[in-house]
Amino acid sequence: MKSAAFPRFSLARAAALAVALACSSATSFGGNLYTENFNSYSGTQNANQVTTALPVAHTGTVTGWNRSGDGTIHAVRVATGDWAPMFYEGSNAAGNNIITTASTIALTNTANQTYRVTFQVAPGVYANINEATGSTDGVVLSLLTGANATITSGTFLPGAFSGQASSGNLPFQNAAFDYVGTGSDSGALRLQFAANNAGAQRFAGSVDNVNIVTTALWNNGTSGNWSTAGNWRSGAIPVNSDLVLINGTSGGTSTNDISNLTIAGLEFMSGAGSFTVSGNDLTLSDGVTNAGNSSQTLATNLILGGTTRVFRTVGNLTVSGVISNGSGSPGLTKNGTGTLTLSGNNTYNGTTTLNAGTVVIGHANGLGTTGNITFSGGGLQYGSGITQDLSSRIKNSGSAILVDTNSNNVTFASAVDSTNSGGLTKNGTGTLTLNATNTYTGTTTINTGTLQIGSAGLLGSGNYSGNIANSGSFV
Repeated sequence: MKSAAFPRFSLARAAALAVALACSSATSFGGNLYTENFNSYSGTQNANQVTTALPVAHTGTVTGWNRSGDGTIHAVRVATGDWAPMFYEGSNAAGNNIITTASTIALTNTANQTYRVTFQVAPGVYANINEATGSTDGVVLSLLTGANATITSGTFLPGAFSGQASSGNLPFQNAAFDYVGTGSDSGALRLQFAANNAGAQRFAGSVDNVNIVTTALWNNGTSGNWSTAGNWRSGAIPVNSDLVLINGTSGGTSTNDISNLTIAGLEFMSGAGSFTVSGNDLTLSDGVTNAGNSSQTLATNLILGGTTRVFRTVGNLTVSGVISNGSGSPGLTKNGTGTLTLSGNNTYNGTTTLNAGTVVIGHANGLGTTGNITFSGGGLQYGSGITQDLSSRIKNSGSAILVDTNSNNVTFASAVDSTNSGGLTKNGTGTLTLNATNTYTGTTTINTGTLQIGSAGLLGSGNYSGNIANSGSFV
């Protein structure tokens, strides 16, 4: 896996492509059918990547993949033992680097079964900045039958290399590609990656961490039960390890009446109307996404399954059910520009990371009762009547601690400590009172409302070195 630095999901729906096929009964078997991390890459390492200084290699091979076209398989080592192939746009169409799985992938082309391919893409370059990925360069993913007939394909643009990469890091993004099985070749499928801009003599991008999972696609368009085959595309109701996709422009209530179901994530698709998913508990083996602009609600209880899960929101998402651990101490990560409202009496106890957008706590235990809260670009808003003191849990924030009191009066009785270096920003009407000797660093900004220093409170242990930007009231 890559470091947490890449901006997840900015390409997540960049090419949601599907083949329109007639509906007939389908066998739903569920599961992650294929995984490739390319860590079997072996090549000649002779340089470091310009700008990032990551090791790069050429004349390589990847176990289980064949190369075609002229040139060589280049790769960048993003971490110890973790390689990502790079694709070069050769001097002519035949010269583009192409790699194709050497053998078919079982159970990935069943007629009318829906699937999703996910992978990570980043701009690429070797040691010469003139060969860096440009804004029109990209990687082509093709889905092939076992007989090499193309089912469908799409081009994914990772963006220009210049200005994106930093020392020791590449900005990997998640990409997704949906397809429907044709049923040919007994369910066999092959994958092919290539560069898209013939003759450019630049690197089209880097690829890593490929997965293929089965999906269950709700296409009722209105309300109904999950156990009813007619509510799902091709009659394939969700089974364990399916990725559940909710679609339909009318919206409604989608009720999970299936017991003990573990799913590989849940996504409200970009064109979906407003839905409420209710019913039996769901155990997650991946995250939850609202990919569209409609507001969505999860009223069912969610079990994180022992691992931190990502909640990504374009439109707003409310989780009114209880979020629990399942096992271990998993956390919750908020990505995406939309608002995530947590209004259940949640019991998960891992770290909550706010990367983007806003998290609204609609219950005193919306963020659980224990576990760190880390601000990395997102903000926190208190729901109506909520005044929970979260100060002792705010840790390791490299970005501003964005707190919107939303007409409430909130007191931080514990110190916001020195593990937080991005400052503090007070938003919203109402008062935030700091009653402890705080040691966080960075600028304190009061956009609206009141920031009050209690009788025992201090900013920065009395030696506060940042700035105070005050557009509200500082007491």
